Amino acid sequence: MPQSAPEGGLQFRVLGPIELWNSRRVDLGGLKQRTLMAALLLGAGHVQSVDRLIETLWDGPPPASAPNLVRFYVHQLRKRLGPEGAALLRTAPPGYLLPTEGHQLDLLLFEQLAAEARQAAAQGDHRLAVSRFRAGLALWRGQLLSGTESALLERLYAPRIEESRLTAVEDLVDSELAMGDLAGVVGELSTLVAHHPFRERMHHQLMLALYRSGRRVEALEVFRRLREQLAEEMGIDPGPNLRQLMQEILTDQVPTAPPVPAATVTLTSAPAPAEPPAPAGPVADPGLPRGPQPESLPQPAAGDDAVPPPEPPTPVRSPFGAAAPAMRAPAAIASLVGRDRERRLITDWFRLPREANPSSSPVAVISGLPGVGKSALLAACAQDLHHLYPDGQLYADLAETPIADALADFLVALGVSRRELPRGASQRAGFFRGVTHDRRVLVLLDNVPSEQQARPLLPASPGSAVLLTAAQRLAALENALPVSLEVLDPAGGVAMLEQLLGAERVAQERRAALEIVQFCEGLPLAIRIVAARLALRPDLLLAQLAHRLRDPGRRLDELRFGDLDLRARLRHGYQGLERPAQHLFRLLGSTTHAELTLDRLTRLVGGDPTTGTDALVRAHYLTVGNRDGAYRRLGLVDSFAAELYGGDRLRRLAPRALGERPRAQTLARPATG
Repeated sequence: MPQSAPEGGLQFRVLGPIELWNSRRVDLGGLKQRTLMAALLLGAGHVQSVDRLIETLWDGPPPASAPNLVRFYVHQLRKRLGPEGAALLRTAPPGYLLPTEGHQLDLLLFEQLAAEARQAAAQGDHRLAVSRFRAGLALWRGQLLSGTESALLERLYAPRIEESRLTAVEDLVDSELAMGDLAGVVGELSTLVAHHPFRERMHHQLMLALYRSGRRVEALEVFRRLREQLAEEMGIDPGPNLRQLMQEILTDQVPTAPPVPAATVTLTSAPAPAEPPAPAGPVADPGLPRGPQPESLPQPAAGDDAVPPPEPPTPVRSPFGAAAPAMRAPAAIASLVGRDRERRLITDWFRLPREANPSSSPVAVISGLPGVGKSALLAACAQDLHHLYPDGQLYADLAETPIADALADFLVALGVSRRELPRGASQRAGFFRGVTHDRRVLVLLDNVPSEQQARPLLPASPGSAVLLTAAQRLAALENALPVSLEVLDPAGGVAMLEQLLGAERVAQERRAALEIVQFCEGLPLAIRIVAARLALRPDLLLAQLAHRLRDPGRRLDELRFGDLDLRARLRHGYQGLERPAQHLFRLLGSTTHAELTLDRLTRLVGGDPTTGTDALVRAHYLTVGNRDGAYRRLGLVDSFAAELYGGDRLRRLAPRALGERPRAQTLARPATG
């Protein structure tokens, strides 16, 4: 077995969400950085050219700035690798090289454990073979390459690595059959053949296990179903090995299992690893073995997380090595700061006893302005909570996925064949509630437009839970905890800059950092964009960028970088409003008043404004003062409303109604209330 990495050494994980450990988990950053790290790890030992990395990071035509963006992402990864990041992630023309010598890559460890298991099986020591296979398969923490996005990586690596996993599963079954472990094997094989209906070796193993368990008729039924399925979908018959086994079962001439030797074969490698605590991945994978795991993989130290995870439930043995059917987790987002209170509030809510409402799953709704960090908090809480839900996590982004498709994905992830899926969304919703009634899953929903679109995705079991994000406060959801995210205070905003740029650079220009946070109004997305621009230009002073942000007329132009665009996020949120709210939102761009009383809004609208104001408060575009009842909004929202108003026919009417100059003449100093 490969030797353990030294204390505090780097540990790389690709068999599931891409992770880096250096005594504790290291945040790799956003989607592009995780995908880049995956490409470098899977090509470990080989130079990855800049052109190949561009092809990996952008499935379609890349932006003109792609080479610079690759350098930026490499720069960010080097910082996250620690003081020796530049030495480890080397520049090697025509690209970059990430060697893993002296460190540990879980993929290589898996391959080594599988090789040792096969050596033991060949020498007749099936007990040791089972131990080694299970240790290797336990390294799989979920779907390969989850948390990345690259068609090229999927095409080049996923089929080969997935095939090696399935072959290890089949080899493990052979050793378990040789040991006579029939009771456990039959149930697990039944699940495996459901997920892999055309793997004839698995069907062969299931037929053999059923026959040796005295279930001859069921063994023949497995063959009959496979033959009909192959004929219908492929136009072929089962292979010769399966046909021979069928004849042997019919004539009771199936060979008996060989005896298992009492002694074990000693291999020239490290001793069998001990049982560690549950892995610290984003999801406790319900479809992976819970047997021995290599002790060299690090576990989180006490105090690593702001919210300590709850004690894991007693593991339940499930289909060994099967890809986790309920392993759907959102990608972790870097730079989450200042949300400890909300994380603890959500964790405590889901840990409350539910005897009072046994037919309903608890729900937590994270709402807030576009760019306030809702998805980042969702991803962090998914990691905090995964121990509570041993049957896994289900994730869908409803901004991209229709309800019916999300339900189909959930059901398939839970083991339902696509051929068995009902057609309509309502039928699938009922089926989903039935499938989850006795399971403990965490449903994670991003960008939920309304209560109506959330309800079909809610399980009925009190043992499950739902955590969702929404632009609007979904107050009508039953059994739901509302969690409204506010912008960061100045200290939190500076802390976020320090996390993204390094404390030393921020300390050198502390005053400029505070100005940047002020101009970004504590909005995390705006701060992320500024930090990304500064990280790409180490020569650019914080004061220089603060000066560019000082002009409110161009502030939204400055707050975009790559695919991060605050104006686009605000526009998307605006388009999700109903017409009365959109109408009022545009009218708000006509006034420079920081505080808007109900009387002023009535004159602005020319009637009762409460329908629009209620909708804008629900969507966080307006806040209500506790004492005076006046409405306020962020200056960035104000600037976007002014842009909309500038192109609206109402711009000639609303200023006269208020007795003030048109907004276009007074943009020099927008309201920041």
